[in-house]
Amino acid sequence: MHKLKLSFKLIYKLIVVGILCLLSNTGEIAAAESQIKITGSRVKAGQLSVSFETHNFLAGKAIEFLNKGFTIKINYTIELWKSRGFWFDEPVERRKIEHVITYDIIRKEYSCFRKIGEKISEETIFKMQQIIDWATKFMDVEISQIEKLPKKPFYYYSINAELKMLTADDIKDIRLWFDDFESKRASESSSHSLSNTFLNMIANLLVSQKVVRLKAESEKFQITEDYIKF
Repeated sequence: MHKLKLSFKLIYKLIVVGILCLLSNTGEIAAAESQIKITGSRVKAGQLSVSFETHNFLAGKAIEFLNKGFTIKINYTIELWKSRGFWFDEPVERRKIEHVITYDIIRKEYSCFRKIGEKISEETIFKMQQIIDWATKFMDVEISQIEKLPKKPFYYYSINAELKMLTADDIKDIRLWFDDFESKRASESSSHSLSNTFLNMIANLLVSQKVVRLKAESEKFQITEDYIKF
């Protein structure tokens, strides 16, 4: 019965911590709106493509966290929509761009992973400005073959961006704690201490999981054989 009470207390504390973390991020998420700029769209080699960039996205706390050993994840979702006037707009194509960035404190270098569709690339970068340009500026991202798209409708782009700051150290600590838990859980006297230790690690992890989300939509346009008409 005592263990059951401790379990309920632990769950209650975790829920409270989670709510507080969500509330603390609301202002940051709201402030980040309208920071994506769609810089162009064109037909190139038979492909409809879009160019865009984000401003003040990989900046401030994100850079500070990255340089302290956090793993930064940046994901973009690009959607092409067909405008249908008085009816619901229709999704036509979707592309995802995924980034994972880590910093080696000893070598003082950034390991950068990118996935666009099925294409995967990795590289090592040494300067922060190069990291920012690499992760926030995109030219001619291919969206769809032009021949697949009817020419009369109006289209527009919707771009969603998400930046996550995670601590790898906290995740490792939790794993180690679980490995050690089986050998200690029989001790009634240590149950309360273990519960608090677990709570502290979860709290640290939740606090570190700061998320920034951006969203932008382009103007509506029509497609011809070789150019885009806004």
